[in-house]
Amino acid sequence: MQNKREKKLDNSKIVDNLLTIVHSKRDPSGRAHVTENNNRPSPLRAGDVQKIIEERIFSGALQPGDKVNEKALADELQISRGPIREALNALRHEGLIESIPNRGGFVSSLSVKEALDCYDVRGGLAYTAGKLLPFRISLAQLQELRQLHGQMEKLLTAEDVRGFYRINASFHALLFEITGNQPLITMNHTIERKLSLYLHQEMCNLVILRRSNTRHLEIINLIAEGRPEETARVFENHILEGKERLLESGR
Repeated sequence: MQNKREKKLDNSKIVDNLLTIVHSKRDPSGRAHVTENNNRPSPLRAGDVQKIIEERIFSGALQPGDKVNEKALADELQISRGPIREALNALRHEGLIESIPNRGGFVSSLSVKEALDCYDVRGGLAYTAGKLLPFRISLAQLQELRQLHGQMEKLLTAEDVRGFYRINASFHALLFEITGNQPLITMNHTIERKLSLYLHQEMCNLVILRRSNTRHLEIINLIAEGRPEETARVFENHILEGKERLLESGR
């Protein structure tokens, strides 16, 4: 009984902390920003709700397989179900939520064995992409990769792991898009969605993120130098480092 009470208190703290970030001012109830013009609270948007649900997933308050109760969350946050459904749809696209017809949204689940298998496939896809990249890339695309790398460096300095995750996803997506190989792009997207829960959890470790961005620069330089074999090997190893971390974690 005590554990359930403590878990409920932890959930409340998560919501309050996120609302503090989302809104610069809070009304006495702590639920929303109160504007100076009309003293009426502005409702939470879908993006705000998405952050709250993400935080509960990554903190363990919501476990793989748990249902996200739309009505309970709407009552708790004092909002309609519209923003919650939008948030769940966005999280479904990120692979964190699975929608089951007539049952609702559930936190995605993936066994360690399934995750390890996905890493193997993703590593193979990265190797294939690496072989193609030096032959397919344009100067404009190479510059875009360098810009994304620079953005990630700035986010690391600011210790903005959420921002890093999104730019990192864009960086990897661009690498595959540059190949121009649609089956390769589609397969990578499918695997990344399956692995998204593990990939999100890795983004909480700044040491891992700094090492990851060093690999990104190495990949960019190898592409620029026109070295397909080395690009393929480094890109594959970059992906399989995630598999090694998963094995070392003993999950």
